[in-house]
Amino acid sequence: SRQKMDSLHTAMKEKMRESMMKNLDEKATMNLRIETLEKLNGKLEKELESARATIENLLATQPAPEMKDETTQTVDSD
Repeated sequence: SRQKMDSLHTAMKEKMRESMMKNLDEKATMNLRIETLEKLNGKLEKELESARATIENLLATQPAPEMKDETTQTVDSD
């Protein structure tokens, strides 16, 4: 009976250890995913900022589209 209890206890400890290792493994995987997502997010933010600057430059160097449309319309109607 004592031996049975000991082996049961050992089995329980082993299960707990396995479970703990699995949790640590999952946590490490999650941390890695979070790190990867944060890097990707940083890249995307830079790209967005760059695109925004490009658009602002284009808008600054080009006449407003409404003005262009009005002039072509008046030319067309004449």
